[in-house]
Amino acid sequence: MRRQLVYRFILALTLALAATAQAESLSSRAHQVLSQVYQSLDDGAWDTAVEQLDQAITALAREPYAQALAYQLRGYAHSQAERYPAALTDFRQALAADALPASTRQQLLYNMAQLHLLLEEFAQAVEVVEQWLSKARDIAPAGRVVAASAYLNHKDYRAAAAQLTQAIEQQPEAPEVWYQMLLSAWFALDDSAELMRWLPRAIEQFPEQRQYWLQLAALYLQEENDTAALAVLDTAYRKRLLVEERELLNLIHLHRQVGTPYRAGQILAAGLDRGEIEATPTHYEQLADTWTQAQEPERAVGALENALRLGAEDGLRLKLARLLMQEERWSQAYRTLDEGLTDFRDDRKGEAYLLMGIVAFEDGRADLAREAFSHAKAHEAVREDARHWLAFLDAANRP
Repeated sequence: MRRQLVYRFILALTLALAATAQAESLSSRAHQVLSQVYQSLDDGAWDTAVEQLDQAITALAREPYAQALAYQLRGYAHSQAERYPAALTDFRQALAADALPASTRQQLLYNMAQLHLLLEEFAQAVEVVEQWLSKARDIAPAGRVVAASAYLNHKDYRAAAAQLTQAIEQQPEAPEVWYQMLLSAWFALDDSAELMRWLPRAIEQFPEQRQYWLQLAALYLQEENDTAALAVLDTAYRKRLLVEERELLNLIHLHRQVGTPYRAGQILAAGLDRGEIEATPTHYEQLADTWTQAQEPERAVGALENALRLGAEDGLRLKLARLLMQEERWSQAYRTLDEGLTDFRDDRKGEAYLLMGIVAFEDGRADLAREAFSHAKAHEAVREDARHWLAFLDAANRP
């Protein structure tokens, strides 16, 4: 902002001094003094210029226009030396004389607003901005953004949004920071309707900026429009804009929730393969559940096997065995249970023996089934089931 101030001041001063050459109220002596000052300013000799202007302000006491211009010049010198409060004092003095042309007064107000922003004097910035706006004509988009900055920092979000909306409408290829400021105002106001209006425009203008996709999806979820949120997030995923594990897991959950588990499984499997999602037993169990929901049992089996290889708890081994039983893969189910017998907790070991007995029976191995049911009978939780199976086996063996 400081560099912008330099350029604007130089332009304003150049025009002002050119105009004074033909001003009847400015004496040739005043013009000569101010021209010398301008040379110091042009050389960047700020302190020298201030000393010259201290004398000029006193000497030009009978020439209101010349004195006002001297205050303006001294304010400029102070601002370039980063003495902003002193600059503001001089600019107020220049305005108080009520001798400067309307265009110069407007430029001074505009520059004062920026200095107040630099000093984080936001109430004063708004006060000056409103003076400037009240007299401004054909306001440039950049000017509206300065006004919006004052309003935003003063927490007058609706006024800020009004200025930024006009700025963007005036300049369709607006910088991204203008959109960011506008969106921050509407977020502060919690105005869903305006956010729904502007987030898609921000995405259209800056499609590679992931935060707009995430914000729009979150807004749709807040409105309980899961389908629209999913469409936004899935598009962002295809553009490789979802990079955090949490974002990918949210997308996967949403796919399962709206009834597209196969797509959820694809995304989760790809995330695990690429290392975007941590390879943990929990995530592989989630993958297995997703493939099961998508009626892909073979893939579900593979996911549970991966979970077991990563040290999943014994409950997942039982889960894998049940899945294999549903697929009538009896030998594999028996082997899965048998390999984990020593690792099962006591409260699960009875269920493991019971399942082994059922699997062995279905696989035509009655002796193994009887042995497993006999072990299961020792565990209270499954004792009755084990007795029923043993009775069934006894009955089947009677002539």
